[in-house]
Amino acid sequence: EGSIVEILVAELRRDDKDTRRRQQLLACLQRLSILRAVQDRLFDLDMVSWLVTLLLRSDTLSETTVEFSAALLLNLAQRTRGQHDCAAIASQFVSALGDLLEHDKLQVREYTHGILYAALAR
Repeated sequence: EGSIVEILVAELRRDDKDTRRRQQLLACLQRLSILRAVQDRLFDLDMVSWLVTLLLRSDTLSETTVEFSAALLLNLAQRTRGQHDCAAIASQFVSALGDLLEHDKLQVREYTHGILYAALAR
């Protein structure tokens, strides 16, 4: 039996399609990710890489999915380990965030600026 974070992540990864269920799972994880212990577990579960891979397809995702994914990535990118995880996949990271810089929704662009600042300011 896993922790609630492990269960949420497993369920999130099980959803291939951009459903309301996946959006709610992302929203829940994003809200929980303000806690350091949750962040540590998300790092162990390789969520930075998963989120970047997801955001590479941002043009096929709902605004809600993009927004909560970017917000979650921002919370993780502010930690040193998150910055290292972003640097480890630099090419995909830059590609995914480059697309988000031109997103229609202001909140997504603000999250993207924050992610880039956190990743580059180390």
